[in-house]
Amino acid sequence: MSKTMQEIIDQVWQSANAYDSALAICERLDPGQQEALRKVLIRIADPAGHHKGSDLKEATKEVFVKPKQGNEELASIVTLLMFAIHHSDGLVDLPLSMREARLKDWANETGIGIKAVREAIILGPYKLKPLLKSIVI
Repeated sequence: MSKTMQEIIDQVWQSANAYDSALAICERLDPGQQEALRKVLIRIADPAGHHKGSDLKEATKEVFVKPKQGNEELASIVTLLMFAIHHSDGLVDLPLSMREARLKDWANETGIGIKAVREAIILGPYKLKPLLKSIVI
């Protein structure tokens, strides 16, 4: 039975260790699914579409401030999407300094640059879910 990326993100969110769960799932992704995840990250990080013609793996590496390889990179993308979908609404009630601290924590945890993390949070669940519908695991 196939699962959508949204179902996978929900599963990661419910696990005891989100990153490890995402890493285990990403080990089973085929090249097409990996490419789809990278495209989602690029759409988040580069809404103007500057990377349309460039190499997708290289464009993805530019978004990371802490270099990651292969499945670690994909697990970081899934973890970021989990934060943006399941935790972004909770930031509204926090003071600005605490919101910024949380974004920095998420950037450190995923290795993804703070600008891309902020964009994912701004998009939130309602804008991200349509991007994820096409990815079936």
